[in-house]
Amino acid sequence: MRLREFISEAPMGSGGGALGQDIATGVGTLAGTVNDYIQLLFKWRKEAPGNEKDKLEKGLKDLGDKLTPKQKENMKKRIAQIDKKLADRKATYDDPKLTTKDFKKYK
Repeated sequence: MRLREFISEAPMGSGGGALGQDIATGVGTLAGTVNDYIQLLFKWRKEAPGNEKDKLEKGLKDLGDKLTPKQKENMKKRIAQIDKKLADRKATYDDPKLTTKDFKKYK
């Protein structure tokens, strides 16, 4: 008798069979989905508004056209107050400087 008659299992092949095919299909679908998402992201970035500052300035200009001179004066005063408060806050902020002593506890 030959040895082949006693072996009931199929020999190992180069392919993965149905399981390998299902895994490859799933990975391909996932890669395609990720690629589609990236392409949509690039498309959105191209079509997104270029500069938010320009939009804000245009909106403020449109608003300024609608305001009366008294309202414009009050608006300028209020903006000056806000700028002064922000400048004072920035001047009082003390940025702590890091030294080597701060890192000694991590040795």
